[in-house]
Amino acid sequence: VMADFKKAATELAKTLVGKALPPALLETWLYSRKFPEGQRPDPDGRRWDDPIVPWRFVDRIDPEFVVEAVKSLKIEQNVAKKLSRKTAKLAHHAHRQLRQQIQGKTLEKRQVSVGLVMPGTSPRGATEKDSPFTQSSSSSIRPLKSKAIASISDKDVIAVKSGKTILRVNGTHYRKLRVLFQRAVGRSSASDFDFHDKLFVLLLRYEAVQGGGFQAAADGDVFDCLLRFFDVAFECFASPLNCRYSTFCSGFYDIDKFFGSMGSFFHFSPKAGSFQANPPFVPALIAAMAVHMDALLEATELPLSFVVIIPAWRHTTGWNKLAESAFLRHEELIAQADHGYCEGKQVLRRNRYRIASFDTSVFFLQNKAGSELWRVTEEAITALREAFRSKQDTKPRGEGPGSSPPVSGEKRQWATHQSDAAKAHAAPKRAKKTASGGASTQLEEEEEEEEE
Repeated sequence: VMADFKKAATELAKTLVGKALPPALLETWLYSRKFPEGQRPDPDGRRWDDPIVPWRFVDRIDPEFVVEAVKSLKIEQNVAKKLSRKTAKLAHHAHRQLRQQIQGKTLEKRQVSVGLVMPGTSPRGATEKDSPFTQSSSSSIRPLKSKAIASISDKDVIAVKSGKTILRVNGTHYRKLRVLFQRAVGRSSASDFDFHDKLFVLLLRYEAVQGGGFQAAADGDVFDCLLRFFDVAFECFASPLNCRYSTFCSGFYDIDKFFGSMGSFFHFSPKAGSFQANPPFVPALIAAMAVHMDALLEATELPLSFVVIIPAWRHTTGWNKLAESAFLRHEELIAQADHGYCEGKQVLRRNRYRIASFDTSVFFLQNKAGSELWRVTEEAITALREAFRSKQDTKPRGEGPGSSPPVSGEKRQWATHQSDAAKAHAAPKRAKKTASGGASTQLEEEEEEEEE
């Protein structure tokens, strides 16, 4: 359904303006349109909804989409508004089509199977840049037996199959997601059959929403720096695919909860702690985030701090709300040429790094107690700028932001909140004040337990 919707939206743009709709612009529209649905109750009281396909506010004009459409497509504002309305009608139709397919039917539960993509092969017609949502011949995939799961390496590519749909994930992220699942549901009840069912849904969900750019994450060095100087050990906007720690906030709680998500940041109300926020780059969402942060900082006298990483879009409401916040302690501007990010689709790519597309603003929002406990010093800013430098092609394949650098042998450690805090210089007491609640066991220790 989403594939048909995106195709129709692209054709609509070609008809109206003679140009294809850029994927990033369509992603902006989807996030801008879906976000208000989650913030306001359905006026008709209907319960049926879809986590991805927007269907309400059909006649609503999306201001951010209009601005970006005028800029990227070089069209008049009235044409951009028309494009926004007609795209909304296409989405409403897609939602109705999806609801008709599901309601009144008993959906057949299809078995999920996993296998190794054999070296030198890939799903039919697929390349490294292709989507993982691939109709494929199974001839290039070797079934993966239960006993072999623990020996999966970073270089392996895992195929997760249900029906005719095959999704791919690299070995590093497969292992990481398996550990997240075991921690979230409890090791004693974490069967690989259940894990593979949830993994398939997770991969399909994030493929359907696309968002390769919106799922981009800061490099591990940035997380290490924020942990060292500010005890940051929790992400306000992440996903199981790109998270650094074992608990986090994310957009799709219905499936992400099985991998450690605590739900939406907008339903998250910490009283103390130090947090990082790298939200999807959607102006309306950033503005709402700024309002929520100000309210949280105002409501507590305990140490509370947010490090916010967003594009330096000074023309947007969200950027200005952060810049004008009464709790702003510092804003650091990092030029586009001086930094990079990790690919949003790093679960598939051999090179997980990407060069930044624009200047970045790093905001430090802290209440009085937070600013005294986590001071924004010149040393910290210098270290942060160095950590942000693009590392494209400088590290081996497979080191995701949820992974720390290689350790002895072929194993890699995946650091969580308390384990990282213990390695940080005498920070564990302060780190305990964060609300991550992450488990302290490292991936390497879990692997050793499995071997035993």
